[in-house]
Amino acid sequence: MKAFKKFLENLVMIAITLVILFTFVEDLAAYLMWDWNIRKILLFTGFGFDLFFTLEFLIRYTASIAKGDTVEYLVHRRGWVDFIASVPLLLFNSGPSVYFLLSGAAFAGGAGVLNILKVVKAVRVARILRMLRVLKIFRSIKSVDSLMTQRHMTRIISTVVVSIIAVMFFGSLLFSEGLISSPAVEARNDIRDRVVDQIDSSIQEGNSLSQILNTRNDILLVKSEGKSVFSRFTDKQYDVNFGPGDYQYVYRNKTEVFFDLRYSNAEEALPGMLLLLTIVFTVVILMLFYSPHFAMTISDPVFVMLKGMREKNYNLEVDIPGRYRNDDIFRLSAEYNDRFLTLKARGDEEDSEGDSVLKMEDLGDLSDLLG
Repeated sequence: MKAFKKFLENLVMIAITLVILFTFVEDLAAYLMWDWNIRKILLFTGFGFDLFFTLEFLIRYTASIAKGDTVEYLVHRRGWVDFIASVPLLLFNSGPSVYFLLSGAAFAGGAGVLNILKVVKAVRVARILRMLRVLKIFRSIKSVDSLMTQRHMTRIISTVVVSIIAVMFFGSLLFSEGLISSPAVEARNDIRDRVVDQIDSSIQEGNSLSQILNTRNDILLVKSEGKSVFSRFTDKQYDVNFGPGDYQYVYRNKTEVFFDLRYSNAEEALPGMLLLLTIVFTVVILMLFYSPHFAMTISDPVFVMLKGMREKNYNLEVDIPGRYRNDDIFRLSAEYNDRFLTLKARGDEEDSEGDSVLKMEDLGDLSDLLG
């Protein structure tokens, strides 16, 4: 049973590492405008990851209910991380995307819904929170063995990542709902609206569309009364290169126009990749550099002092770096080195002579200080 449980834990760790890499590849695929067939595979892969982690969360949550420690799991064992990095992504991002693909949603209909869901994609960065579950990767770092350091680092990293995710999500929500306007997006939409008006007028008047189409490389398809008037690519090319989120649909009177959004999506994907790399880099830097610093200045001195108090033959002094000697922990360490170890050594000498043993009452003010 223990071997099976360890296998599952290792499987989860591997999945966490892969999903972080996968999140970057998703944005890279949009930036490089990979074929839709490849991006479709990525979409189903993302759905698989979200489903896997959702099931993992539900299993852990159900087990915590059975044991009566639900609050312990959700709060202290970071069950809230498991929830944020799985359930919302499955319900509002990969799940609906897969549903519309499998249900064969119409070319126009699927676009409208999936464009609304773009705001939820900001939450994909929540997958980075799962790095908190892979602290075992850093076992070579001495400080990671300290429970106090793990808790301290987890709090710092989760605060940083959650803050970034919250800013991204609510920022995307405000822009998508029109509460905050983006001049660039408004200008682009206004231009497209005017182009559609021009196309509709030209069709109604029987004029040629060549001048408009020659100046607008982002026009994919023009329909009038349900019939195709212009198409930049063949149906096969559309099937290979375009997914539901790769175009914008605009309707005027009896005229329908589809605009190419792949270049806009590529522009949006670049900041996402940079942000993802920034978060990963920040987490790694905190683990590799700040974690040992915290251990050296907090957990290691406490470890030495506790061990010295508990073990009779342990007399190692706390190493006090000169630049930190005025810190509270090292002022306490100096008292430990100068007073406690001196008294302890004296007690050992007396004990070896058979006269007396060191008692806590002999420590005087130091015992009060440490207490």
